[in-house]
Amino acid sequence: MPMSSYRQPRVISFMWRHFPWALVAGLASQCPAAFSQEAPEVEDLALLTTRARAGNSPRIPAIVHFNYKIDLHIDDDSFDFGDVSKDDRDLLQVLKKNCKHTVDTFGGDVDKVYFYDDRDCRDELRKLDDFDGDKLADGFGRFQNGRFKSDLCRLAQLYKYGGYYFDTDILPVTSVRRVLEPETTFATARSTFKGDVLVFQAFLAATPKHPFIAEQLKEFGKWIDENHGEEEHPNLGCWLLGRSLDSWSDRVKEDPKVEKDGEVVRFFHEHEIKELKKEYSGLSEGVAKWKECRVAVVDQATKQLVMYSRVVTTNHNAVCTEELDILNRES
Repeated sequence: MPMSSYRQPRVISFMWRHFPWALVAGLASQCPAAFSQEAPEVEDLALLTTRARAGNSPRIPAIVHFNYKIDLHIDDDSFDFGDVSKDDRDLLQVLKKNCKHTVDTFGGDVDKVYFYDDRDCRDELRKLDDFDGDKLADGFGRFQNGRFKSDLCRLAQLYKYGGYYFDTDILPVTSVRRVLEPETTFATARSTFKGDVLVFQAFLAATPKHPFIAEQLKEFGKWIDENHGEEEHPNLGCWLLGRSLDSWSDRVKEDPKVEKDGEVVRFFHEHEIKELKKEYSGLSEGVAKWKECRVAVVDQATKQLVMYSRVVTTNHNAVCTEELDILNRES
């Protein structure tokens, strides 16, 4: 497909997110009052300045990614999703608000925000010549399971740009960029929510062209070639990534930080809130109606709450009430 036929993915435009941050930090030290509205807080600027002076900037670029079947227009408060039912509109508005909140948790330490819809995903996949991009894009188009589509798309996003990927329904309560050590090259979460230790890749972070991401693109290509049924692995992306990580190191199921082969890999931990409350403070009550709404993600290395797993449960087409309360308070 000629390059001219590709649609460029939309970069979300928020004014403060396009300042060169070294310049912002310098200016703020001279006239901090000028940054009182949409710029980062003083402690955020101090953090950025400290990193710059120490030459300790994070290896993962300050880029935030989302994908969804349609564009949620997170930079347009007036967009109301047109001709959809009231229930669907209400859920889409929650997802939209949550994406904006997710970016805000970075406290201004963001260079770009990318939001891909299905067409953007197909276009980006098709450009991956090293992974038979046409095959990946065609496979994406044939997938009926929206999770498969999203899992494959996030790989294309992270392979090209690097950065931090979030599902639209995951609710962070702090900046993952602050929690992760600057030397981190890859990060995700482990889940013991359903018994076995699985990968919870609703959150993924990586440096550009990371070998783990490249391997997953190849694994998806093999899966498409072998023409598997989608029912074989309802959480295909999690299963493929977990299998690769297990083969890379036998420590990935236990340690929050694994260093090997020049990679620094970090794992958060997802579990039921009632279990996490035995060791962690600051969690919600964990008494929501739906089980998948009673789950959170913590960092075992720093002993802090990082995010709630869902603000919307697609299994029941409903909001997670406790998480929605948190979102409304913090937005």
